Amino acid sequence: MILCAGCNDTATRPKPEEILVKDILTIESTSEVSLPESKLVIKLAHTYPETHPQHIALRSVFVPIVEEASNWNIRVELYPNCGLGSEELYTKGVISGIVEMCIVDENIFSEVSELSLIRLPYLFDDYHEALNKLNEVLRPAVEDDMAAIGVRNLGFTVNGFNQISIYKRQASGLIASEGGMTNREFLNSMGYESRPVAIEEMNILLDSGRIYGHDYPVIMSYLYGWYENQEKIILTNHIIDSDMYLMNEKLYQSLSEKNKSIIHDAIEATISYGLELVLSLEEDIYDIYNKEDIIVEELQKGRKEELKETFSISSTTDIFDEALTERIME
Repeated sequence: MILCAGCNDTATRPKPEEILVKDILTIESTSEVSLPESKLVIKLAHTYPETHPQHIALRSVFVPIVEEASNWNIRVELYPNCGLGSEELYTKGVISGIVEMCIVDENIFSEVSELSLIRLPYLFDDYHEALNKLNEVLRPAVEDDMAAIGVRNLGFTVNGFNQISIYKRQASGLIASEGGMTNREFLNSMGYESRPVAIEEMNILLDSGRIYGHDYPVIMSYLYGWYENQEKIILTNHIIDSDMYLMNEKLYQSLSEKNKSIIHDAIEATISYGLELVLSLEEDIYDIYNKEDIIVEELQKGRKEELKETFSISSTTDIFDEALTERIME
């Protein structure tokens, strides 16, 4: 998912993405991390605005835990709002070692096929199940593949379930989606034609009437202002929207066992607090929707069960590793 709410405005320095492009083009793929661990600065990039639960959790939990537990031998610098360039660019930076950490959508690693399991409709019933299965089952299963790329997945986090939001103005019947063949099939079964849309184009397309809805989580719709002129939201809860906390693999391997433990403890606490924030913000948003007369429509139970059966993970065992899918279905 590419979510750029805007880059940091700093007149006295070059644009971060310009620095990254230059460094990525010149760095040797075999280069070692040269900064001594005792003076390590972790640059952590992501696409979300500073009001998003992910950033708040990082600022409130991850940064103080890491810095204080390491006796300030590790310092963390956060770069929200695409402050180090696009998701694709800063992910390349983490792979090469120019950037130490990032939060990234699993879709960016199409070569790790098992990650696409996350995009299957009705894979999880709730957030706690999703976090448990993603971190205890899927993350270890793809660890070697991720390490081969050059990154360490420190943990999955969640941003909410995808819902279908419909807007008041009449349009062509096209809605924006996060893409993926199975997701398109799901939306088609709900009667909607869909296509992937870049986040930065969403408001323009909604305002012009070229699309009349989307299937992103309610938090994204609210924080990016898409909910204005919204008529209703259908609580399909069909796909979990998740991200990965990534660290450069060579950097991770260079850490002492103590500092690895500090990082893992901080990630675990950040994921937990992030979920608390997501749940709280969702509740607040639905209260706002009720006050603004936005219809919140539950998907009929019979229809939901029918869709869950149609898009069951059990129908994908010829695509994904059978043992892995069985563990996720347990």
